[in-house]
Order: sequence, then structure tokens, then C-alpha cells
Amino acid sequence: MKIFVSLFSGIVDPENEYAYPGFYEGMIKKLSKMGNEIKVFISKNWGLEYPFEEKNRYVLEILKNWKPDLCILFNNTFYDISNIVECPIVIYGVDAPAFYSNKNNLKGNLRYKYIVNSEFEIDYVCDCFNVPKKNILYIPYVSYIQPENIPIQNNICFIGTKMWSTSKINTYNIFMAQRPSKHQVKKFFELIKLLIKNPLEKPEQLFSRIGVNQHELPWSKIGINYLIAEIADMIRCKTLDVVADLGLNIYGNSTWYEDFHNEPNLILNYTFDPVYSVMHQQYVYNSHKIGLNVNHIQAVQGFSWRVCDIMASNGCLVTDDRPYLKKYFPRLKLPIFSNPYEAYSVCKKIIDDDNLRKDIVLKCQEIINQNFRFKNIQPAIEQFLNVEFSCVRGTWFMKERLSTTVSSILI
Repeated sequence: MKIFVSLFSGIVDPENEYAYPGFYEGMIKKLSKMGNEIKVFISKNWGLEYPFEEKNRYVLEILKNWKPDLCILFNNTFYDISNIVECPIVIYGVDAPAFYSNKNNLKGNLRYKYIVNSEFEIDYVCDCFNVPKKNILYIPYVSYIQPENIPIQNNICFIGTKMWSTSKINTYNIFMAQRPSKHQVKKFFELIKLLIKNPLEKPEQLFSRIGVNQHELPWSKIGINYLIAEIADMIRCKTLDVVADLGLNIYGNSTWYEDFHNEPNLILNYTFDPVYSVMHQQYVYNSHKIGLNVNHIQAVQGFSWRVCDIMASNGCLVTDDRPYLKKYFPRLKLPIFSNPYEAYSVCKKIIDDDNLRKDIVLKCQEIINQNFRFKNIQPAIEQFLNVEFSCVRGTWFMKERLSTTVSSILI
């Protein structure tokens, strides 16, 4: 097959201008090894609208002439190509549907199909984009990481994004700048609690539940998607700060050390080594006793792809709780915490008891190899899209500049 893939990458690596996250890399390389010809478009424009500028028209000509057999648009990070290609087009969600690009182009457009990583998102996609459930497939994340017998020299690692910069004015500042009353501040706290429990709920429903008019000041100044990112960042930072004394290495975007924090551990425990590819992550998880997972709050029922990656390695997963953990791993007693302070005691217990840690690791690896590899989801994807993965030449990339223009092609 000829498969076109579009994705967002916020990774900056001076040694690799085509750097992108390991989850995408794992799937793309797997499809390539199976014999498929892959073309990849890498965007630096995350979320919201994605206008197709006239100077990028030649990208459409490439697709028209190439005539792909399948298009996979992660988070819909691409232009509307429903009238450009004749093949199946699937929006593959790695974030909640609220964070897809060009959502207006998807409404009522039956040319698109959807793969989501949470059953909770099925009704959300149906409602928001006016598509039937038959156009939506739910599949869990899988891993492309392998265990490696290398020296374990470190205690805890976290690979992930700092989701909000403290250098930006935040929703809390904007809200308080309106000089709200004590009653309105109380309502704002109620909104935060609702968002933590229901981050995928529509904004109008959230405001209705706390009994305020979202179109009036100070509520009209609140951007729900921004507030979600701020809350998720706060929870992640608090958790990492609490466990830092146990020995922590943070890998991810430079915001971790560029921001000013009240918690200096987040700056001083940052590691500058680039970690984004499958091999990068594989080495990090295998060389640490614990791989820590702190989910984004938008992962209401599901969990980050980080979960399966850590479980596939020789590192021990320690994670915050999510309902689907019990669903998919019912017989496995995973080290789970419910708040940042509980994370400390859970991590310390795993570090101090190496036999317990090794036992959990072996059981995790067994489950991943049995149920969470690409081979496990391949039949469902093929049947859903009416395709069969076969026939190969390799992979080449299209990468855009920050201005959303395609800058170069590497063959």
C-alpha cells in the first residue's frame, strides 16, 4: 500500500530536522517493514485551525499524483483532503477530539473515519462531528519498545511535555484581572473541579453546571482548552516535584528548564539528552528502576501511550489511576497513586523492594507481548478501513516551517 501520514511534532533536535515522537515512529516503521510505501508530513502547528495557504498548494498536487491507498491524519493535523484523494482517510486521535485541528471541516463529512483511544470519546466524536458510530473505531495504545539488559543506574524517569509555560499569562490571571466577586471566585473553583473530572465536556455544559453565563464577564475571558492544559501542567509538576528527592530525571521539551518555578527540582532534574525516538525511550526506560506516568487530565478513561511503553521495558511502571488500567490489567497489581504525595510513598516502596519491582516488570512485559503489540490491533484496523497492509519502498518526509509552509522534501 501507499500510505500518507500527517502528524504534529514539537521536538527540536539540531541533529535531526525530521525528529518526531516515538509513538508515530514505531507505527510508521512497522508499516514500512511490512512492505508499505510511506510519505510523512510533519507539522509544527498544533491544534485549532489549520488554513491551507496558497503557497502550499503543491502538497495537494503531490497527493493527487501519488494517489495514496490510505491517509492517516493524527489529530487531523492536515488540510481538508476529502475531495483530493479517493482512498480511506482516518483521523487517528492521540489527544482528545477537542484538540483536533480543523474541526469545522470534519462536521458531517462522512469521508472521514476515526480511531480513538478511549471508548468515552466515541459519543463525543459522534456528537461533535455528526458522524455515525460505524465510522469510529476504538483501539487502545500499543508499544514498540523492547526490554534491554543494560545497567540500571537511575531511580525514576519521566519522559513527557511540560504542557504550559509559566512565562505566559494564564487563565487564573485573566480571570482575576476582571476583579471577580467572592461568589464568582467560588464558582471558578467549582469549574476547576468539574474540569478535572469532565475535561471532555462541552464548555457551555460546564458553565451551565456551575450556574453562570459563559458570555458575560468574567466568564467570557476563560478559554477552556487553555485552562485544561494549565490544570494538567500543575498536577504533573506537583507530582514530579514531590518524587524528585528519590532521584528523578526529566526528559522532554526545553520549557522544563526555561520556565521559572517555585519548585527548582523541575529545573535542576532536567536532562538535556534528546529523547523522542523509539530507541531513545527504550534506553531511558530500561536504564531506570521506575518509569513514571502522570496522565494529562484529558485522558479520562484511557491512558497515555507512555503506559504501554514503560510496561514493555525493564523499568517498572508507576502511574496515576485511570479506570481503563483496571479494565485492561485486571489481574495485575500495578503501583498506582491517586495524588502527588501518594506518588512518593509508592515510588519509594518500589525502589526499596527490588524483588517486588522485578516481579511487576516481568508480569507487565508478558501482558504487553500478549495483547499490546501492533499485531493485536492490525486486524481491527484493516477490517475497519477495508485495507490490507502490504508492498514496500521506504519512507520520505515533508516538513513545514513554523509559518506552516512546506520547506523541504527528503527522499
